[in-house]
Amino acid sequence: MSTPDAFIARYRRLKAELPALEAAASKSWRDTGALLEAAGAVLRRHEHLGAVGEVDPALRTLPRESVQAWLGALSERALAEALRHAEEDGLEAALADSPEESELHVAEVMGALYARDALQSQASALARWEILAGDDAGPLTERLSEQLLSLDASHRGQARLFVAANPRRRAERDTLDVAERAQAWWFTARAECDGLVAALAGRRDALGAHLDVCLECLEDLENASLVEAPLPQHLDEDALWALDMGTASPGERARWTAHAGHCSACGAALEALSLGDEAIDDALAEEAEAPPRQAARSSTRSTRAPGSARRPDREVLEQSGDFRLLLIRERGTVRLQVQPLRSAAVASALVFLPPGRSPIRPRNTPEGMDFALGDEAGLRHHVVAVRLELSGTGEVYQREFLLE
Repeated sequence: MSTPDAFIARYRRLKAELPALEAAASKSWRDTGALLEAAGAVLRRHEHLGAVGEVDPALRTLPRESVQAWLGALSERALAEALRHAEEDGLEAALADSPEESELHVAEVMGALYARDALQSQASALARWEILAGDDAGPLTERLSEQLLSLDASHRGQARLFVAANPRRRAERDTLDVAERAQAWWFTARAECDGLVAALAGRRDALGAHLDVCLECLEDLENASLVEAPLPQHLDEDALWALDMGTASPGERARWTAHAGHCSACGAALEALSLGDEAIDDALAEEAEAPPRQAARSSTRSTRAPGSARRPDREVLEQSGDFRLLLIRERGTVRLQVQPLRSAAVASALVFLPPGRSPIRPRNTPEGMDFALGDEAGLRHHVVAVRLELSGTGEVYQREFLLE
């Protein structure tokens, strides 16, 4: 594996290439970005590289028009897209089945992080160029500063997804001057949290003593523990719906019925369901004796249980002997429900909406773990990613579903 010395060698080469980059940038604005990147990378690592007297002469050659043309060609969208893909690759690297597969995803992650670092180097060089230019160059750099603030606000919080690349991230972090490290979140944030994904998957010991000093990992685990909390015992609207419509599993029906036997509130709710069924049966019997035209007018109403128009639309995405995945549409919103079909069948559950891949916090119900995905119209044609770890076997179920 590469050592930090091998990493710093890359920046020594950039320092040596500054004169050649200066000559190229003086001929074409398209090379301005390369010069700014090299100059900024050297400035941000002068504690390792020693004197950086080559930087100022190179930057002085940059005309204002070249800087302005380069800034106009920058694409914040392209880098944001690269970081979103890096977040996806980071999760894939952490969950990969083999070291080779993990390494492929880590390479993709580092490519995007290097692109973000290059932009920071360009910003640093641009700030130095402003001082050397000695004119009203400030407005040229304001746009870049705004881009960086927007980019970091959207992606800094996802640094936990880069932990599979931590050995390389730490090596790059250590090439930076100490004062630069706090700002370079792409190399430094969560760079010591190597065991986080394994801990979230149920192996809490993977974090070891690190958990004693990392409040961020502790918070992540506390949020994830909501998934493993015991299910509440009271029957909610979804449980009553499942019992009324006959979609509850035998185990669910037995558990809820037993609970209702010693809970007056839930017992009253089940009794109300029973009375509702009796009312429907009476209505059907009356229709059977009514004149044909009257029966025809009332048939649509009588074949649907009271309140069913307001009941959620449910789609079974996946079902096995251990669990059932339901997609539930209700009142313009979409949620995913993980229903264990045997006691403690699911050890942990993670649900994401790519490309952000931030885990969605579940709500526990008598039927299972309920993940609110959001507004139905806004989620059309989006992908929801599900990862379950089954109890006992440790088997991992991982799928992605397209929301139509």
